[in-house]
Amino acid sequence: MIGKFELNGLEFHAFHGVYESERTNGQTFKVDISFETNVSKAAYSDNLEDAIDYTYIYELISEQMKIRSSLLEHVANRIVYSIKDKVDGIQNIELKLTKVNPPIDGIIAGISITLKA
Repeated sequence: MIGKFELNGLEFHAFHGVYESERTNGQTFKVDISFETNVSKAAYSDNLEDAIDYTYIYELISEQMKIRSSLLEHVANRIVYSIKDKVDGIQNIELKLTKVNPPIDGIIAGISITLKA
């Protein structure tokens, strides 16, 4: 049995961007991620040892958000492959990374990139 998990609205203050002000002052970023995994064993056993620990997924994302990068593409790629490398059984990851209020001369709520792996 395949289950789809979603972690939505993860919020981080981070220092990603090409402009000095972004790298010095930081800004708000939001992460939404979904992934699929076989949940059969956990569904029957009711044991955490048989399940994906989504707290660990959050920790992996948080670690990657602390590493400064110029581009959203780079941050999103690091997050996806950190999870793929460290958590067995995850497939069909979809990650949306949003820079809230980017430094654009105009009204914009955010700029996002979505990666699928």
